[in-house]
Amino acid sequence: MSSRMNGRIPLFTFGLMVFLLKSGGGFCAGSSYTGLLAHLKILNHFKRFSDKKLVIFSFEYPLAPEHRYPAQMDAAVAAYKWLVQHVGCSEIVLGGDSAGGNIALLLYSRLLGLNRETGIVLPKSIVLISPWLDVSLSHTPPHIQHEMATTGDYVGPHILQQWRDNITPSGIHPRDPRISPFFDLNPLPMPPCGMLLVYGSNESFGPVIDDWVKSVRKQQPNASQLKVILGVDMPHDFPIILNSLPGAGYQKANRALLEIARFLGQCI
Repeated sequence: MSSRMNGRIPLFTFGLMVFLLKSGGGFCAGSSYTGLLAHLKILNHFKRFSDKKLVIFSFEYPLAPEHRYPAQMDAAVAAYKWLVQHVGCSEIVLGGDSAGGNIALLLYSRLLGLNRETGIVLPKSIVLISPWLDVSLSHTPPHIQHEMATTGDYVGPHILQQWRDNITPSGIHPRDPRISPFFDLNPLPMPPCGMLLVYGSNESFGPVIDDWVKSVRKQQPNASQLKVILGVDMPHDFPIILNSLPGAGYQKANRALLEIARFLGQCI
């Protein structure tokens, strides 16, 4: 489901979970329909794990370079507030892939502050698919980025550098935790149902995601709150691009989507 938040939705009542999802595109491309096939598969798989209704709400934000950070985060906060105020749903899961994963994590941090200030309901969980955690691209050495881009991934350092320059505003360094959650040194409070992370072993973001997982698990007294699905020999965003993957890759991507649906079903 996509929306430009033009009005009220009166039909959503009890028994509903909303999966607030933002697809990637380097903050520069994409729409609410990006990843539609993967979204439909999640909805179909979800029926196996819960009798409740799952709605995937995908919102659009202003794109860079015409609109730089924090325009995207402001749009995400507005979308979340709209869901709470107009849908009245208390069971919301944040999700996103690539740049959308970045936004999901930063939105959760913003919501923690708003909860302290206004009491806004917090999401029950977060689902991250190949999240872009380090917009600066400085944590992973350049030679490793190039090696992974030439051997196993389709997202290379040159396009990532262009996206980084397009999204980062003057006055904010790309290592700033307000735009790169990897560099947030504060312990991340886990949502009630924990967090699910899905990524590929061959993707350019792999090394920084590996180190982020280690850091989060070190901070958390209960390491099981962060669940990880690693797609062996899989590229960036492999569950989202499943139709572009050959036989074995498609099966791995579909299994990952199945596990996402299972995770969502367990959150209810």
